[in-house]
Amino acid sequence: MGDAISGAMLRKVSLVGGLAMGLAACTGTNDPSQAGFLDGVGNLASGTYDDRIQEREQNLAATEASSSALQRELAQSDQEAASLSAEEVDLVARVDAVDRTNRSLSQRLADARQRQGVDQQRIAEQEALLAQVRAEHDMIAGSRIDPVMAAEVAELERRQAEISQTIDDILLGAGPVE
Repeated sequence: MGDAISGAMLRKVSLVGGLAMGLAACTGTNDPSQAGFLDGVGNLASGTYDDRIQEREQNLAATEASSSALQRELAQSDQEAASLSAEEVDLVARVDAVDRTNRSLSQRLADARQRQGVDQQRIAEQEALLAQVRAEHDMIAGSRIDPVMAAEVAELERRQAEISQTIDDILLGAGPVE
């Protein structure tokens, strides 16, 4: 009978030892993909999985908020780019108009030279001013469009208006075409 007790005792010790080794083999991880059955039960009971879910939901909400902010910035940038494109198109048209006006003023000065009683000195002065405007136009037309260019074009347009007014004044005081 002593052998029967020792055999039963040996089985109990082996069972307890096996359970202890099984529990010791568990690493205590809270990662569901790595956790064993006992870890999973423990994590469910302790709320570890709920904490992980809440943390992931907070990360998702932060990511979505960041994405929304970036989408708003992108929309604003697109709107600014469209606005710049419209301004650039307008500026290119104005630069082209300055060129056409330069040709028109040049023709008007050539016509004015043909009239009797025209102050040739004033015509020469206006031709020199127009040559400066033309040179500045050519420099602007060959450069990259930027915000400063709008002011430069406006200055050329103003100077062209002055030249045109001076030509009108010269022609008012002149006689008929020779």
